[in-house]
Parts: sequence; C-alpha cells; structure tokens
Amino acid sequence: RGEKNSVEGLRIVSGDELHALESALSPEAVAALYAPTSAIICPFGMTIALAENAAANGCEFRFDTEVQRIRRQDGGFLLETSRGPLESRTVICAAGVHGDTFHNQLCETKLTIVPRRGEYCLLDRRDGSLAQHTIFQLPSAMGKGVLVTPTVHGNLLVGPTAEDQEDKGCTATTSAGLRRVAET
Repeated sequence: RGEKNSVEGLRIVSGDELHALESALSPEAVAALYAPTSAIICPFGMTIALAENAAANGCEFRFDTEVQRIRRQDGGFLLETSRGPLESRTVICAAGVHGDTFHNQLCETKLTIVPRRGEYCLLDRRDGSLAQHTIFQLPSAMGKGVLVTPTVHGNLLVGPTAEDQEDKGCTATTSAGLRRVAET
C-alpha cells in the first residue's frame, strides 16, 4: 500500500539491522517494514498552528455553536445552528463519529459510523528512550493493533486498544482497557 501511495524509502529490515534500529525489540521480532520518511508530531501544537493559519487567512470561528441541521441551497449551504442560521459556500465536516449525521442530511447514499474507542497509556519520560521509531504490530481485523511511539516530549505512548461501541460520546478510559494495552 505504501508503494502504491508513493511513500519514499520503504524497505523491509531484519536481523541485526532491525535490532540496531530498535534495540529494545523482542528477540522474537524477525522483520519490519521501515518507513524512514514517517514523522512524529505534537497533535496539540499542530492543531494550534492550523487554527492560527486559518485565522490569518480570514477564517471566522464560531465556538459553542452546535450545527443542528445542514442543507443545500443555491450557491452553497445553509446551516441551522444553536445560534441562528449560517450560510456558506463550502462546508468541511470535522464532526468525527457524528459525521454520518451531516452526510445523511446531504447525500442520497446513507452512512453509519460505528464508534470505536481506543485506549492509550502514556509512559513516564524515563522510559522514553526505549523506542526511537513508531513500532506497529501486524494489523488485525480491528485495525493496526497496539503501537509504541515516542512523543515529541520524550515519553512513550502505547496503544490503542480497539473496541466497537454504541455510545458515540463515550471516551472513558477503563482499567480493563489499560490492562489490555499493558498485556499487549
């Protein structure tokens, strides 16, 4: 898939080279797909930078304004919100697990998003040097599996679990989920 998407530098590493890249890997690890052009970012810093860029380019933010309904109209869209109507030529849906609600108000083909919760564990900085790269398991039917990744702040992030659920608003961390992360 990476080659199809023109990701540069992909290759399979194994043996001594694999363990030189990641010395804390299990001796049972025999090979890995190495993607040297991948990167780790700070999601908070990136989001702030994107918002600053949008503001500098004339974006108008409407905080605490719930979109209740959306429909097409000549030349764009009408959004009925908790603070009155808004008109726009373009709408970018960033509603996450609620994206199907807005999609289904505009499109003939209906979608249903099944929310999947993933739980992570953020390790202390003292363990931050255990991994130099993002390390994925082989994917499973539930997704990419639990990964280990360094953060820009020197910690390690381990996760996520993958659990389908019905409640789109449930973002709770559970002791069972953290146990699954630790065991995996």
